[in-house]
Amino acid sequence: MAFKIAFITDTHLYPEAPQNFDGGTQLQEDSVEIYEAVVQQVSDFRPDVVIHGGDIVCGGDSFEMPMSNYQIALDHAQMLGEQLSAPVYYIPGNHDLDPESGDKTKYLQRFGYHSSEKKSDNVNQNQAGELADAVESRGYSSLIYEDLRLILLDCQEVERDVTHGYVGEEQLDWIKCELEQSKNDGQDVLVFAHQLLQPTDEFPNLDSTIENWEQVTQILNNYDHVLATFHGHLHCQRIIGPDPTTKRLTVITSSTICYPMMWRKIEIDSEQIRIDSVQLPLAQKLAKSSAAHPQRGRPLIGEERDLRVDIKRSTHEPNNLATKSIETPLIKTLILTGVNNHDWEQSSSICQNLLESTGRFSVEICENPSARLENREQLDQYQLFLIDYNTGFDNLYTGPEWSSLARNNFVDSVRCGVNVCILHAANNSFPEWVEYEEICALMWREDSSHGAYHSFDIEFTDLAHPIVNGFVQTLPSGKIKNHSDELYHQLKHMHGTDYHVIAQAFSTVESGGTGQYEPMILVKNYGQARVFHSILGHLGRDGVSDTWDNPDFQTLLVRGCEWAALGTVTNT
Repeated sequence: MAFKIAFITDTHLYPEAPQNFDGGTQLQEDSVEIYEAVVQQVSDFRPDVVIHGGDIVCGGDSFEMPMSNYQIALDHAQMLGEQLSAPVYYIPGNHDLDPESGDKTKYLQRFGYHSSEKKSDNVNQNQAGELADAVESRGYSSLIYEDLRLILLDCQEVERDVTHGYVGEEQLDWIKCELEQSKNDGQDVLVFAHQLLQPTDEFPNLDSTIENWEQVTQILNNYDHVLATFHGHLHCQRIIGPDPTTKRLTVITSSTICYPMMWRKIEIDSEQIRIDSVQLPLAQKLAKSSAAHPQRGRPLIGEERDLRVDIKRSTHEPNNLATKSIETPLIKTLILTGVNNHDWEQSSSICQNLLESTGRFSVEICENPSARLENREQLDQYQLFLIDYNTGFDNLYTGPEWSSLARNNFVDSVRCGVNVCILHAANNSFPEWVEYEEICALMWREDSSHGAYHSFDIEFTDLAHPIVNGFVQTLPSGKIKNHSDELYHQLKHMHGTDYHVIAQAFSTVESGGTGQYEPMILVKNYGQARVFHSILGHLGRDGVSDTWDNPDFQTLLVRGCEWAALGTVTNT
Protein backbone atom coordinates (compact mmCIF):
# COMPACT_ATOMS: atom_id res chain seq x y z
CA MET A 1 0.00 0.00 0.00
CA ALA A 2 1.27 3.45 -0.94
CA PHE A 3 -1.05 6.44 -1.06
CA LYS A 4 -0.26 10.17 -1.20
CA ILE A 5 -2.47 13.09 -0.19
CA ALA A 6 -1.78 16.79 -0.71
CA PHE A 7 -3.63 18.95 1.82
CA ILE A 8 -3.86 22.64 0.89
CA THR A 9 -6.01 25.24 2.59
CA ASP A 10 -6.90 28.93 2.88
CA THR A 11 -5.86 29.97 -0.62
CA HIS A 12 -8.12 33.06 -0.37
CA LEU A 13 -8.22 33.55 -4.13
CA TYR A 14 -9.25 37.07 -5.16
CA PRO A 15 -8.58 37.87 -8.85
CA GLU A 16 -8.11 41.61 -9.38
CA ALA A 17 -8.09 42.25 -5.64
CA PRO A 18 -8.27 45.95 -4.72
CA GLN A 19 -5.66 45.53 -1.96
CA ASN A 20 -3.81 43.12 0.28
CA PHE A 21 -5.64 42.35 3.52
CA ASP A 22 -4.86 41.77 7.18
CA GLY A 23 -2.37 44.61 7.37
CA GLY A 24 -0.63 43.48 4.21
CA THR A 25 0.20 39.97 5.44
CA GLN A 26 -2.36 38.39 3.07
CA LEU A 27 -1.26 38.91 -0.53
CA GLN A 28 -4.60 38.91 -2.34
CA GLU A 29 -3.11 41.08 -5.10
CA ASP A 30 -0.84 38.12 -5.91
CA SER A 31 -3.40 35.41 -5.12
CA VAL A 32 -3.70 34.06 -8.67
CA GLU A 33 0.07 33.74 -9.06
CA ILE A 34 0.33 32.10 -5.65
CA TYR A 35 -2.47 29.62 -6.44
CA GLU A 36 -0.71 28.76 -9.71
CA ALA A 37 2.49 28.07 -7.73
CA VAL A 38 0.48 25.79 -5.44
CA VAL A 39 -0.85 23.86 -8.43
CA GLN A 40 2.66 23.46 -9.86
CA GLN A 41 4.28 22.35 -6.62
CA VAL A 42 1.47 19.97 -5.72
CA SER A 43 1.59 18.50 -9.24
CA ASP A 44 5.31 17.82 -8.78
CA PHE A 45 4.44 15.80 -5.65
CA ARG A 46 2.15 13.57 -7.78
CA PRO A 47 -0.50 12.89 -5.13
CA ASP A 48 -3.31 10.38 -5.52
CA VAL A 49 -5.78 12.83 -3.97
CA VAL A 50 -5.77 16.57 -3.25
CA ILE A 51 -7.93 17.89 -0.41
CA HIS A 52 -8.63 21.61 -0.08
CA GLY A 53 -9.41 22.56 3.52
CA GLY A 54 -11.59 25.57 2.76
CA ASP A 55 -11.44 29.36 2.41
CA ILE A 56 -10.83 28.79 -1.27
CA VAL A 57 -11.84 32.37 -2.02
CA CYS A 58 -12.57 35.60 -0.14
CA GLY A 59 -16.33 35.42 0.31
CA GLY A 60 -18.20 35.65 3.58
CA ASP A 61 -17.58 38.68 5.73
CA SER A 62 -14.28 40.55 6.28
CA PHE A 63 -13.25 41.05 2.65
CA GLU A 64 -16.41 42.77 1.33
CA MET A 65 -15.93 40.95 -1.97
CA PRO A 66 -18.44 42.05 -4.62
CA MET A 67 -20.73 39.30 -5.86
CA SER A 68 -19.27 39.45 -9.38
CA ASN A 69 -15.74 38.93 -8.02
CA TYR A 70 -16.96 36.11 -5.79
CA GLN A 71 -18.31 34.13 -8.73
CA ILE A 72 -15.20 34.85 -10.81
CA ALA A 73 -13.02 33.65 -7.94
CA LEU A 74 -15.00 30.40 -7.56
CA ASP A 75 -14.76 29.75 -11.29
CA HIS A 76 -11.04 30.51 -11.35
CA ALA A 77 -10.39 28.20 -8.39
CA GLN A 78 -12.32 25.43 -10.12
CA MET A 79 -10.29 25.96 -13.31
CA LEU A 80 -6.98 25.87 -11.43
CA GLY A 81 -8.03 22.71 -9.59
CA GLU A 82 -8.78 21.02 -12.89
CA GLN A 83 -5.16 21.55 -13.92
CA LEU A 84 -4.06 19.01 -11.32
CA SER A 85 -3.65 15.44 -12.50
CA ALA A 86 -5.15 14.11 -9.25
CA PRO A 87 -8.79 14.55 -8.24
CA VAL A 88 -9.42 17.49 -5.90
CA TYR A 89 -11.99 17.37 -3.09
CA TYR A 90 -13.09 20.51 -1.30
CA ILE A 91 -14.55 21.27 2.11
CA PRO A 92 -16.02 24.72 2.70
CA GLY A 93 -14.55 27.43 4.88
CA ASN A 94 -16.35 30.43 6.29
CA HIS A 95 -14.95 32.63 3.49
CA ASP A 96 -16.43 30.37 0.83
CA LEU A 97 -19.94 31.55 1.75
CA ASP A 98 -21.85 33.97 -0.45
CA PRO A 99 -20.78 37.51 0.59
CA GLU A 100 -24.36 38.77 0.19
CA SER A 101 -26.71 35.94 1.22
CA GLY A 102 -24.29 33.95 3.38
CA ASP A 103 -25.34 30.61 1.90
CA LYS A 104 -23.33 27.92 0.08
CA THR A 105 -25.40 27.56 -3.08
CA LYS A 106 -22.81 28.87 -5.53
CA TYR A 107 -20.03 27.02 -3.72
CA LEU A 108 -21.94 23.72 -3.87
CA GLN A 109 -22.71 24.18 -7.55
CA ARG A 110 -18.98 23.97 -8.21
CA PHE A 111 -17.55 21.92 -5.36
CA GLY A 112 -20.47 20.03 -3.79
CA TYR A 113 -21.01 16.26 -3.84
CA HIS A 114 -23.83 14.94 -5.97
CA SER A 115 -26.12 11.95 -5.52
CA SER A 116 -24.88 8.37 -5.79
CA GLU A 117 -26.65 5.08 -5.30
CA LYS A 118 -23.64 3.49 -3.63
CA LYS A 119 -23.03 3.69 0.09
CA SER A 120 -19.26 3.91 -0.49
CA ASP A 121 -16.77 3.55 -3.32
CA ASN A 122 -13.25 2.24 -2.84
CA VAL A 123 -10.31 4.28 -4.09
CA ASN A 124 -7.63 2.60 -6.17
CA GLN A 125 -4.49 3.84 -7.88
CA ASN A 126 -6.28 4.22 -11.21
CA GLN A 127 -9.43 5.81 -9.82
CA ALA A 128 -8.07 7.62 -6.78
CA GLY A 129 -10.72 9.39 -4.81
CA GLU A 130 -14.05 7.87 -5.85
CA LEU A 131 -16.53 9.59 -3.59
CA ALA A 132 -18.44 7.71 -0.91
CA ASP A 133 -22.06 8.33 0.06
CA ALA A 134 -22.32 11.64 -1.78
CA VAL A 135 -25.63 13.50 -1.79
CA GLU A 136 -26.61 16.38 -4.04
CA SER A 137 -25.87 19.85 -2.70
CA ARG A 138 -23.93 18.48 0.22
CA GLY A 139 -20.59 19.81 1.44
CA TYR A 140 -19.33 16.67 3.22
CA SER A 141 -18.30 13.21 2.06
CA SER A 142 -15.80 10.39 2.58
CA LEU A 143 -13.12 8.57 0.63
CA ILE A 144 -11.92 5.01 1.14
CA TYR A 145 -8.54 3.63 0.18
CA GLU A 146 -8.03 0.01 1.22
CA ASP A 147 -7.82 0.14 5.06
CA LEU A 148 -7.99 3.94 5.31
CA ARG A 149 -11.06 6.19 5.37
CA LEU A 150 -10.91 9.96 4.88
CA ILE A 151 -13.87 11.86 6.34
CA LEU A 152 -14.42 15.36 4.91
CA LEU A 153 -16.65 17.56 7.07
CA ASP A 154 -18.73 20.61 6.25
CA CYS A 155 -18.40 22.92 9.25
CA GLN A 156 -20.30 25.77 7.60
CA GLU A 157 -23.85 24.66 8.35
CA VAL A 158 -24.63 28.20 9.40
CA GLU A 159 -26.81 30.98 8.05
CA ARG A 160 -23.83 33.20 7.22
CA ASP A 161 -20.14 33.71 8.02
CA VAL A 162 -19.80 33.75 11.81
CA THR A 163 -16.07 32.77 11.74
CA HIS A 164 -16.71 29.76 13.96
CA GLY A 165 -18.54 26.87 12.35
CA TYR A 166 -21.33 24.43 13.13
CA VAL A 167 -22.08 20.80 12.21
CA GLY A 168 -25.79 20.00 11.81
CA GLU A 169 -27.70 17.04 13.22
CA GLU A 170 -27.95 15.17 9.92
CA GLN A 171 -24.18 15.39 9.43
CA LEU A 172 -23.58 14.30 13.05
CA ASP A 173 -25.61 11.15 12.42
CA TRP A 174 -23.67 10.59 9.20
CA ILE A 175 -20.34 10.90 11.10
CA LYS A 176 -21.48 8.22 13.56
CA CYS A 177 -22.35 5.90 10.70
CA GLU A 178 -19.02 6.52 8.96
CA LEU A 179 -17.03 5.83 12.11
CA GLU A 180 -19.00 2.73 12.98
CA GLN A 181 -18.63 1.36 9.46
CA SER A 182 -14.90 2.11 9.37
CA LYS A 183 -14.45 0.36 12.71
CA ASN A 184 -16.26 -2.72 11.41
CA ASP A 185 -14.15 -2.66 8.23
CA GLY A 186 -10.85 -2.33 10.13
CA GLN A 187 -10.04 1.08 8.65
CA ASP A 188 -7.98 3.88 10.18
CA VAL A 189 -9.64 7.29 9.88
CA LEU A 190 -8.34 10.78 9.09
CA VAL A 191 -10.82 13.64 9.51
CA PHE A 192 -10.61 16.92 7.57
CA ALA A 193 -12.46 20.05 8.75
CA HIS A 194 -11.90 23.77 8.25
CA GLN A 195 -12.24 24.96 11.86
CA LEU A 196 -10.92 23.09 14.88
CA LEU A 197 -13.23 20.39 16.20
CA GLN A 198 -12.31 21.22 19.80
CA PRO A 199 -10.48 24.04 21.61
CA THR A 200 -6.79 23.73 22.44
CA ASP A 201 -4.62 25.47 25.02
CA GLU A 202 -3.29 27.83 22.35
CA PHE A 203 -6.64 28.28 20.58
CA PRO A 204 -9.34 28.22 23.27
CA ASN A 205 -11.77 30.72 21.74
CA LEU A 206 -14.94 30.08 19.79
CA ASP A 207 -13.69 31.83 16.65
CA SER A 208 -11.12 29.03 16.22
CA THR A 209 -13.55 26.12 16.61
CA ILE A 210 -16.99 24.94 15.68
CA GLU A 211 -19.80 26.04 18.00
CA ASN A 212 -20.99 22.52 18.85
CA TRP A 213 -17.52 21.06 19.29
CA GLU A 214 -18.61 19.09 22.36
CA GLN A 215 -21.11 17.09 20.30
CA VAL A 216 -18.54 16.28 17.63
CA THR A 217 -15.72 15.34 20.02
CA GLN A 218 -18.08 13.18 22.04
CA ILE A 219 -18.68 11.16 18.89
CA LEU A 220 -15.00 11.03 17.87
CA ASN A 221 -13.84 10.06 21.34
CA ASN A 222 -15.82 6.83 21.16
CA TYR A 223 -13.49 5.56 18.42
CA ASP A 224 -9.77 4.96 18.91
CA HIS A 225 -9.08 4.42 15.21
CA VAL A 226 -9.39 8.14 14.41
CA LEU A 227 -5.69 8.95 14.13
CA ALA A 228 -5.71 12.68 13.34
CA THR A 229 -7.85 15.65 12.39
CA PHE A 230 -6.62 18.15 9.79
CA HIS A 231 -7.57 21.84 9.74
CA GLY A 232 -6.93 25.23 8.17
CA HIS A 233 -8.61 28.48 9.27
CA LEU A 234 -5.87 29.64 11.68
CA HIS A 235 -3.17 30.41 9.08
CA CYS A 236 -0.38 28.70 11.03
CA GLN A 237 1.54 25.43 11.24
CA ARG A 238 0.81 23.38 14.35
CA ILE A 239 0.86 19.71 15.31
CA ILE A 240 -0.92 19.34 18.66
CA GLY A 241 -0.98 16.18 20.72
CA PRO A 242 -1.38 13.33 20.73
CA ASP A 243 -4.32 13.70 23.08
CA PRO A 244 -3.47 11.78 26.27
CA THR A 245 -6.79 9.92 26.22
CA THR A 246 -7.65 9.37 22.56
CA LYS A 247 -4.04 9.51 21.21
CA ARG A 248 -5.45 11.64 18.39
CA LEU A 249 -3.36 14.36 16.72
CA THR A 250 -4.62 17.78 15.67
CA VAL A 251 -2.79 19.00 12.56
CA ILE A 252 -3.24 22.67 11.60
CA THR A 253 -1.96 23.85 8.23
CA SER A 254 -1.10 27.41 7.27
CA SER A 255 -2.63 29.50 4.55
CA THR A 256 -0.90 29.77 1.19
CA ILE A 257 -1.93 33.44 0.90
CA CYS A 258 0.40 34.59 3.68
CA TYR A 259 3.59 33.60 5.46
CA PRO A 260 4.65 30.81 5.91
CA MET A 261 2.81 29.70 2.70
CA MET A 262 2.90 25.99 3.45
CA TRP A 263 0.84 22.92 2.61
CA ARG A 264 1.02 19.35 3.90
CA LYS A 265 2.05 16.25 2.07
CA ILE A 266 0.68 13.06 3.63
CA GLU A 267 2.28 9.77 2.63
CA ILE A 268 0.60 6.57 3.77
CA ASP A 269 1.76 2.99 3.75
CA SER A 270 0.76 -0.11 5.67
CA GLU A 271 2.86 0.80 8.70
CA GLN A 272 2.67 4.56 9.14
CA ILE A 273 1.33 7.91 8.00
CA ARG A 274 4.04 10.49 7.38
CA ILE A 275 2.97 14.14 7.54
CA ASP A 276 5.38 16.81 6.28
CA SER A 277 5.37 20.53 5.46
CA VAL A 278 6.16 22.05 2.08
CA GLN A 279 6.75 25.77 1.58
CA LEU A 280 6.00 27.52 -1.69
CA PRO A 281 9.19 28.63 -3.52
CA LEU A 282 8.11 32.30 -3.56
CA ALA A 283 10.90 33.92 -1.58
CA GLN A 284 10.03 37.55 -2.25
CA LYS A 285 6.35 37.08 -1.50
CA LEU A 286 7.22 35.23 1.71
CA ALA A 287 9.46 38.10 2.74
CA LYS A 288 6.79 40.66 1.87
CA SER A 289 4.14 38.89 3.92
CA SER A 290 6.52 38.22 6.78
CA ALA A 291 7.64 41.86 6.92
CA ALA A 292 4.01 42.99 7.37
CA HIS A 293 3.60 40.77 10.43
CA PRO A 294 4.49 42.33 13.82
CA GLN A 295 6.91 39.48 14.59
CA ARG A 296 7.96 38.77 10.98
CA GLY A 297 5.46 35.90 11.01
CA ARG A 298 7.60 33.68 13.24
CA PRO A 299 4.70 32.55 15.47
CA LEU A 300 2.90 31.32 12.35
CA ILE A 301 5.50 28.73 11.34
CA GLY A 302 5.67 27.27 14.83
CA GLU A 303 8.43 25.03 16.11
CA GLU A 304 10.17 22.08 14.49
CA ARG A 305 7.62 19.68 16.00
CA ASP A 306 4.88 21.55 14.09
CA LEU A 307 6.39 20.80 10.68
CA ARG A 308 6.43 17.01 10.47
CA VAL A 309 5.37 13.90 12.31
CA ASP A 310 4.95 10.17 11.75
CA ILE A 311 1.85 8.32 12.94
CA LYS A 312 1.93 4.60 13.51
CA ARG A 313 -1.04 2.83 11.92
CA SER A 314 -3.48 1.62 14.59
CA THR A 315 -4.82 -1.18 12.44
CA HIS A 316 -1.55 -3.05 13.03
CA GLU A 317 -1.40 -2.38 16.77
CA PRO A 318 -4.97 -1.63 17.91
CA ASN A 319 -5.43 1.13 20.50
CA ASN A 320 -1.69 1.80 20.50
CA LEU A 321 -0.94 4.98 18.57
CA ALA A 322 2.58 6.31 18.75
CA THR A 323 3.96 9.47 17.19
CA LYS A 324 7.47 10.63 16.73
CA SER A 325 8.97 13.83 15.44
CA ILE A 326 12.45 14.41 14.16
CA GLU A 327 14.53 15.29 17.20
CA THR A 328 17.69 16.53 15.51
CA PRO A 329 18.86 19.67 17.39
CA LEU A 330 18.15 22.89 15.53
CA ILE A 331 21.05 24.88 14.09
CA LYS A 332 21.02 28.19 15.95
CA THR A 333 21.74 30.89 13.39
CA LEU A 334 22.25 34.63 13.82
CA ILE A 335 21.77 36.84 10.75
CA LEU A 336 23.91 39.96 11.10
CA THR A 337 22.31 42.69 9.01
CA GLY A 338 20.83 46.19 9.18
CA VAL A 339 23.13 47.98 6.70
CA ASN A 340 23.50 47.27 3.00
CA ASN A 341 23.22 48.94 -0.38
CA HIS A 342 20.86 46.04 -1.19
CA ASP A 343 17.40 45.40 0.26
CA TRP A 344 18.61 43.79 3.48
CA GLU A 345 15.15 43.83 5.05
CA GLN A 346 13.85 41.46 2.38
CA SER A 347 16.97 39.35 1.88
CA SER A 348 17.45 38.71 5.60
CA SER A 349 13.79 37.79 6.01
CA ILE A 350 13.99 35.51 2.98
CA CYS A 351 17.03 33.74 4.44
CA GLN A 352 15.28 33.29 7.78
CA ASN A 353 12.20 31.85 6.06
CA LEU A 354 14.21 29.53 3.84
CA LEU A 355 16.30 28.11 6.65
CA GLU A 356 13.50 27.72 9.17
CA SER A 357 11.17 26.12 6.63
CA THR A 358 13.54 23.12 6.48
CA GLY A 359 12.90 22.36 10.15
CA ARG A 360 16.68 22.26 10.69
CA PHE A 361 17.39 25.86 11.72
CA SER A 362 16.37 28.32 14.42
CA VAL A 363 17.13 31.79 13.09
CA GLU A 364 17.38 35.24 14.71
CA ILE A 365 17.78 38.48 12.80
CA CYS A 366 20.03 41.11 14.37
CA GLU A 367 19.79 44.60 12.89
CA ASN A 368 22.44 46.14 15.16
CA PRO A 369 25.37 43.72 15.01
CA SER A 370 27.89 46.05 16.61
CA ALA A 371 25.91 46.19 19.84
CA ARG A 372 25.03 42.49 19.81
CA LEU A 373 28.58 41.33 19.19
CA GLU A 374 29.95 43.28 22.13
CA ASN A 375 28.63 40.58 24.49
CA ARG A 376 31.09 37.75 23.86
CA GLU A 377 29.37 35.24 26.17
CA GLN A 378 26.19 35.31 24.09
CA LEU A 379 27.92 34.31 20.87
CA ASP A 380 28.90 30.74 21.71
CA GLN A 381 25.23 29.64 21.61
CA TYR A 382 25.25 29.99 17.82
CA GLN A 383 26.48 27.51 15.25
CA LEU A 384 26.24 29.89 12.32
CA PHE A 385 26.61 33.60 11.57
CA LEU A 386 24.99 34.65 8.27
CA ILE A 387 26.45 38.00 7.21
CA ASP A 388 24.11 40.20 5.16
CA TYR A 389 25.85 43.46 6.05
CA ASN A 390 27.64 45.82 3.70
CA THR A 391 29.54 48.92 4.79
CA GLY A 392 30.97 49.33 1.28
CA PHE A 393 34.37 50.94 0.78
CA ASP A 394 35.87 54.17 -0.52
CA ASN A 395 33.12 56.14 -2.28
CA LEU A 396 31.12 53.11 -3.38
CA TYR A 397 28.91 53.09 -0.32
CA THR A 398 29.48 54.09 3.26
CA GLY A 399 27.76 52.39 6.18
CA PRO A 400 28.59 52.25 9.90
CA GLU A 401 31.51 50.07 10.97
CA TRP A 402 31.41 47.74 13.96
CA SER A 403 33.14 48.71 17.18
CA SER A 404 36.60 47.35 17.99
CA LEU A 405 35.12 45.18 20.74
CA ALA A 406 32.47 43.80 18.38
CA ARG A 407 35.09 43.00 15.75
CA ASN A 408 37.37 41.26 18.23
CA ASN A 409 34.51 39.18 19.65
CA PHE A 410 33.31 38.24 16.17
CA VAL A 411 36.75 37.03 15.11
CA ASP A 412 37.34 35.19 18.37
CA SER A 413 33.99 33.37 18.20
CA VAL A 414 34.64 32.34 14.58
CA ARG A 415 38.11 31.08 15.43
CA CYS A 416 36.52 29.07 18.26
CA GLY A 417 34.03 27.41 15.94
CA VAL A 418 31.01 29.63 15.15
CA ASN A 419 30.67 29.00 11.41
CA VAL A 420 30.02 31.68 8.79
CA CYS A 421 27.94 32.27 5.66
CA ILE A 422 28.98 35.33 3.64
CA LEU A 423 26.10 36.53 1.46
CA HIS A 424 26.64 38.48 -1.77
CA ALA A 425 27.50 42.13 -1.00
CA ALA A 426 28.79 41.28 2.47
CA ASN A 427 32.08 40.79 0.64
CA ASN A 428 32.13 44.54 -0.08
CA SER A 429 32.43 45.36 3.61
CA PHE A 430 35.02 46.46 6.13
CA PRO A 431 38.02 47.64 4.10
CA GLU A 432 41.33 47.07 5.88
CA TRP A 433 39.83 44.74 8.51
CA VAL A 434 42.32 41.99 7.82
CA GLU A 435 40.63 39.16 9.72
CA TYR A 436 37.27 39.75 8.02
CA GLU A 437 38.98 39.85 4.64
CA GLU A 438 40.71 36.55 5.45
CA ILE A 439 37.37 34.99 6.40
CA CYS A 440 35.84 36.05 3.07
CA ALA A 441 39.01 35.29 1.04
CA LEU A 442 37.63 37.09 -2.05
CA MET A 443 36.46 40.70 -1.66
CA TRP A 444 34.94 43.44 -3.79
CA ARG A 445 37.73 45.98 -3.85
CA GLU A 446 39.24 48.43 -6.34
CA ASP A 447 38.51 47.39 -9.97
CA SER A 448 35.90 44.82 -8.90
CA SER A 449 32.58 45.15 -10.70
CA HIS A 450 29.71 43.32 -12.38
CA GLY A 451 27.95 43.57 -15.69
CA ALA A 452 24.22 43.84 -16.27
CA TYR A 453 21.81 41.89 -14.09
CA HIS A 454 21.10 38.88 -16.32
CA SER A 455 20.59 35.14 -16.50
CA PHE A 456 23.54 32.76 -16.60
CA ASP A 457 24.41 29.16 -15.78
CA ILE A 458 26.11 28.11 -12.54
CA GLU A 459 28.55 25.25 -13.07
CA PHE A 460 29.95 23.10 -10.28
CA THR A 461 33.69 22.52 -10.09
CA ASP A 462 33.84 20.01 -7.20
CA LEU A 463 31.18 17.35 -7.64
CA ALA A 464 32.32 15.48 -4.53
CA HIS A 465 31.89 18.36 -2.10
CA PRO A 466 29.00 17.71 0.35
CA ILE A 467 27.20 20.88 -0.75
CA VAL A 468 27.24 19.70 -4.37
CA ASN A 469 27.09 15.91 -4.12
CA GLY A 470 23.48 14.79 -3.89
CA PHE A 471 22.27 18.11 -5.32
CA VAL A 472 23.94 18.23 -8.72
CA GLN A 473 22.44 14.82 -9.51
CA THR A 474 18.95 16.34 -9.27
CA LEU A 475 19.73 18.97 -11.92
CA PRO A 476 18.87 17.76 -15.45
CA SER A 477 21.97 19.34 -16.99
CA GLY A 478 24.22 19.00 -13.95
CA LYS A 479 24.18 22.77 -13.51
CA ILE A 480 21.82 25.52 -12.39
CA LYS A 481 20.44 26.88 -15.64
CA ASN A 482 19.38 30.46 -16.36
CA HIS A 483 19.94 31.85 -12.86
CA SER A 484 19.22 35.60 -12.72
CA ASP A 485 21.70 37.53 -10.59
CA GLU A 486 24.60 39.96 -10.54
CA LEU A 487 27.74 38.20 -11.77
CA TYR A 488 30.61 39.74 -9.81
CA HIS A 489 34.00 39.80 -11.53
CA GLN A 490 37.58 40.61 -10.61
CA LEU A 491 37.12 40.08 -6.89
CA LYS A 492 40.38 40.45 -4.99
CA HIS A 493 42.15 37.54 -3.30
CA MET A 494 42.98 38.87 0.16
CA HIS A 495 46.18 38.25 2.11
CA GLY A 496 47.01 34.98 0.35
CA THR A 497 44.44 33.07 2.43
CA ASP A 498 43.39 29.62 1.24
CA TYR A 499 39.98 29.00 -0.32
CA HIS A 500 38.27 26.45 -2.55
CA VAL A 501 35.86 27.28 -5.40
CA ILE A 502 33.00 24.79 -5.81
CA ALA A 503 30.86 26.75 -8.32
CA GLN A 504 31.60 29.20 -11.11
CA ALA A 505 29.89 31.09 -13.94
CA PHE A 506 31.08 32.43 -17.26
CA SER A 507 31.12 36.23 -17.39
CA THR A 508 30.27 37.15 -20.97
CA VAL A 509 31.64 40.26 -22.62
CA GLU A 510 28.15 40.96 -23.99
CA SER A 511 26.76 41.31 -20.46
CA GLY A 512 29.58 43.66 -19.47
CA GLY A 513 31.78 40.95 -18.03
CA THR A 514 35.32 39.71 -18.41
CA GLY A 515 34.95 36.93 -20.96
CA GLN A 516 36.17 34.35 -18.46
CA TYR A 517 34.93 32.16 -15.62
CA GLU A 518 34.39 33.86 -12.26
CA PRO A 519 33.94 32.12 -8.87
CA MET A 520 30.38 32.06 -7.53
CA ILE A 521 30.61 29.81 -4.45
CA LEU A 522 33.71 29.22 -2.35
CA VAL A 523 34.36 27.41 0.90
CA LYS A 524 37.23 27.51 3.39
CA ASN A 525 38.21 27.02 7.01
CA TYR A 526 39.09 29.76 9.46
CA GLY A 527 40.32 28.56 12.82
CA GLN A 528 37.82 25.93 13.90
CA ALA A 529 35.05 27.36 11.71
CA ARG A 530 33.81 26.50 8.24
CA VAL A 531 33.01 29.36 5.85
CA PHE A 532 30.46 29.22 3.03
CA HIS A 533 30.77 32.28 0.77
CA SER A 534 27.94 32.85 -1.73
CA ILE A 535 28.87 35.58 -4.18
CA LEU A 536 25.35 35.09 -5.54
CA GLY A 537 22.24 36.60 -3.95
CA HIS A 538 21.37 40.02 -5.36
CA LEU A 539 18.23 41.80 -4.20
CA GLY A 540 18.14 45.47 -5.20
CA ARG A 541 16.43 48.18 -3.21
CA ASP A 542 13.78 48.44 -5.93
CA GLY A 543 12.64 44.98 -4.74
CA VAL A 544 12.73 43.63 -8.29
CA SER A 545 14.82 40.48 -8.53
CA ASP A 546 14.25 36.96 -9.81
CA THR A 547 17.30 35.70 -7.92
CA TRP A 548 15.53 34.57 -4.79
CA ASP A 549 12.61 32.90 -6.58
CA ASN A 550 14.94 30.31 -8.11
CA PRO A 551 14.35 27.09 -6.09
CA ASP A 552 17.75 25.69 -7.15
CA PHE A 553 19.51 28.73 -5.72
CA GLN A 554 17.42 28.42 -2.56
CA THR A 555 18.50 24.78 -2.23
CA LEU A 556 22.13 25.67 -2.83
CA LEU A 557 22.05 28.36 -0.14
CA VAL A 558 20.38 26.08 2.41
CA ARG A 559 22.82 23.27 1.70
CA GLY A 560 25.73 25.68 2.04
CA CYS A 561 24.50 26.94 5.39
CA GLU A 562 23.95 23.42 6.68
CA TRP A 563 27.41 22.35 5.54
CA ALA A 564 28.98 25.38 7.24
CA ALA A 565 27.14 24.62 10.47
CA LEU A 566 27.59 20.83 10.56
CA GLY A 567 30.17 19.79 7.98
CA THR A 568 27.55 17.52 6.39
CA VAL A 569 24.38 18.07 4.37
CA THR A 570 20.98 16.40 4.72
CA ASN A 571 18.82 18.95 2.86
CA THR A 572 17.58 17.84 -0.55
